Amino acid sequence: MYAAQDKNKPIAIIVPGEGALKSLAKQNGIESEDFKDMCQDKKLNDLVLKELQAQGKKGGLAGIEIIEGVVMTDEEWTPQNVSAPYQISTKPTLTCDRAWLPLLRS
Repeated sequence: MYAAQDKNKPIAIIVPGEGALKSLAKQNGIESEDFKDMCQDKKLNDLVLKELQAQGKKGGLAGIEIIEGVVMTDEEWTPQNVSAPYQISTKPTLTCDRAWLPLLRS
């Protein structure tokens, strides 16, 4: 999850299951077989967001608890590429370039 101070709701940053994402793509007429391309596909992103929002509501979340966006990436987060060197009250520091980082600010 990522919650910017200037936004009303958080966004989710996820590494989707490749098989599940391919299945969702196929069900919705999206032909890509490349996992990285699918993670950046706008239509798939919208479908995943709607599903995550529905599951959140089903689980009892409401209002600002429901995510307003999702960023999908094919690169799993590990201790090597994400670090939180300070106290819990500070933001984690991303230690590698991410093509989707500007999406967090939009």
